[in-house]
Amino acid sequence: MVAAQRNREVIMKKYAIVGLGHRSSMFTTAILGRFSKEASLVGLCDTNQTRMDYYNGVFAAEYGAPAIPTYRAEAFDRMIAEGKPDVVIVTSMDRTHDEYINRAMRLGCDIITEKPLTIDAEKCQSIIDCQKETGKKVTVTFNYRYSPHSSKVKELLQRGAIGQILSVHFEWLLDTRHGADYFRRWHRDKANNGGLMVHKSTHHFDLINWWLASAPETVFGFGRRAFYGKANAEARGQTNTYARAYGEPAADHDPFAIHLEKDARLKGLYLNAEHEDGYFRDQGVFGDGISTEDDYALAVRYASGATMTYHLNAYAPWEGLRVMFNGTRGRLELEWVESAFNTLDDGGTVEDAYAREFGLTAAPVVQRVMDPTITLQPLWGKPLRVPLGAHSKGGHGGGDERLLSDLFSGQPEADPLGRAAGLHDGVVSLLTGIAANKSFASGQPVRADRHVMVAPGGAVPGSSTAIDWEATLAYRRHLWSYGFAVAEAMDTAQRGMGLNWTSAKELIHRSVAEAAALGATVFSGAGTDQLAPSPDLTLDQVVAAYLEQIGHIESVGGRIILMASRALAACARGPEDYARVYERVLGQTSRPVILHWLGDMFDPKLAGYWGSRDLGPAMDTCLGIIAANAAHVDGIKISLLDAQREIDMRRRLPPGVRMYTGDDFNYPELIKGDTLGYSHALLGIFDAIAPAAAAAFHALDRGDLAAYDAILEPTVALSRHIFQTPTYSYKTGVTFLAWLNGYQARFEMLGGQETARSRQHLADLFILADRAGLLRDPDLAVQRMNAYLS
Repeated sequence: MVAAQRNREVIMKKYAIVGLGHRSSMFTTAILGRFSKEASLVGLCDTNQTRMDYYNGVFAAEYGAPAIPTYRAEAFDRMIAEGKPDVVIVTSMDRTHDEYINRAMRLGCDIITEKPLTIDAEKCQSIIDCQKETGKKVTVTFNYRYSPHSSKVKELLQRGAIGQILSVHFEWLLDTRHGADYFRRWHRDKANNGGLMVHKSTHHFDLINWWLASAPETVFGFGRRAFYGKANAEARGQTNTYARAYGEPAADHDPFAIHLEKDARLKGLYLNAEHEDGYFRDQGVFGDGISTEDDYALAVRYASGATMTYHLNAYAPWEGLRVMFNGTRGRLELEWVESAFNTLDDGGTVEDAYAREFGLTAAPVVQRVMDPTITLQPLWGKPLRVPLGAHSKGGHGGGDERLLSDLFSGQPEADPLGRAAGLHDGVVSLLTGIAANKSFASGQPVRADRHVMVAPGGAVPGSSTAIDWEATLAYRRHLWSYGFAVAEAMDTAQRGMGLNWTSAKELIHRSVAEAAALGATVFSGAGTDQLAPSPDLTLDQVVAAYLEQIGHIESVGGRIILMASRALAACARGPEDYARVYERVLGQTSRPVILHWLGDMFDPKLAGYWGSRDLGPAMDTCLGIIAANAAHVDGIKISLLDAQREIDMRRRLPPGVRMYTGDDFNYPELIKGDTLGYSHALLGIFDAIAPAAAAAFHALDRGDLAAYDAILEPTVALSRHIFQTPTYSYKTGVTFLAWLNGYQARFEMLGGQETARSRQHLADLFILADRAGLLRDPDLAVQRMNAYLS
């Protein structure tokens, strides 16, 4: 029987926060209040002591909390040394995010950062490089993903409600209270925040990336200051172009002014703190010094092939969004009104005056629907209203509360929609805004995927732009033509080594659709690569990551290979943890899956899988899990490069559970089998030797063992060469051979992995492929080999 789950002790994490402006309170009050049993606050850091003291007063009054140690910005390192936080929360001015994120990671801390991740490509690249250097975890707080209406849109699109998404129109309106506020404070200077394209629209671009499961390729747009600023005001004949509202008579009856002295919070945080840094929170929106635009129009093309038109207006009379998706099966529309209208401070309205001016004295007042609405309209059918239930309370449509629970509870809920955002999501969310700013300056379309890189020659995180989708699908059609099924999106085929979950989802979606159209078979890898491996992870997080990927694959009609999990290998305390995770995950699959036991020669991070570095006890644990969950297991692929161990395990499998060999050294005899059984095949080398393998299987089917042996024998030397140590670099050889045979236009790989093997290694591969008769067009192969060597 599967071992019972152990009750784990709740481990309290320590947090420090840098940047004590208004936004920081969402995090600090959550730690001190709702999550006080799971989290503790050990340090406050800011450029302004008054602000930190103000918050300590609030914490004492509202939570009875003792004073949290405070540190000026120049003492940031000392805060880390003294408080020893596990996680640093970054809510400082946008242009300083990279400084604190990188410094904290190098001092050993994980990161939670308010969006945007940073403000430009150079700072973004520094964060990517630092995270790769340190291995620390970076979480970006995209709370809009967590709102019920955003999640429902994701669910519907992920399930194919409108088919393939072809185009999107996205309009976001900021009203004259919220929108104007960006021009009263530090956001008015584009050098501080990258403009609203980065600071605000990053939210929206992240939603689109998430909804489409894709990334931007090309951006063209216009951005301008159309409404705010002194020049615009004077052109309209306005005279209220004061520098700041405090002490300014002209601001007394200006609806665009904010009065710090009338709000205890604003007074304590800003007005009383001015003497330290001279920062004015109430600057006039029609004054000088504004460099941030207030009106934006973009056209964006995505790696998936979809296009988007986008408009942001920061001076609208109502606030909210409209987004429309057009697909091959219909249209999906979302509208959310956050604020229907604003009134003047004295309670006066302007509707009557408007009506008289334009002859609309009998015009009825429009009552906007305040709750989000989703409309789904199939082709050739009537529109359907999608039920959402009661509108969630709390910030961002209830998104804040759900996000905070994910961050601090220690037991995040299952996440089949992939709402939790990591570093690559934060990076990709920036690409559209960064490219837009460059397009504004140049007046030309700008490639969004060329601003940041994972590694020299590598791909943008989350981007599919390095993938030639037509060539990818054409190669699958080539393999299917020989009668093979295809296993894809697996860790040994780039997952965790260049292809992340965002791009894998697109690969899965395209491949499953192509297979269905051709009546072919494809299995897709489901893993946990959204999670950075860490001993601090919980089993619940591992299960949630698995279920997210399983949910996506099953939603598009795919079959599953359940991959070994680096995250589970990092956090499992013993065999019973593996049993518990696999029981929970397998119990929620709709069809039997293929398990994958991947040896550490393929992935060193999987050493000790199943709870033991001794393969004997590890196999016992694995067999126990299979026996306990046999109804959910089609078979198991083992990739240990140990033929006898595979045979031993094959003979112990429950009836009806298949063995799929992953042994690229000994496959001919394992597939041929013996009097007690044989192995099916799920092999990376078949990618390279497909014509020979297909011919050999035909011979095996007709009982011609001599022909079977003769065909496969010369392929073994090639396979052993391709899979030689370091084994995990075998992909380079497989890709090189595909290029020699004309299936790729260039010898390029995600993450720059074309450099993982030496020229001599690839030259020897060329010779071995020729001896095995696997060069489809020898003249082309010679031409390309010569070009490569020269």
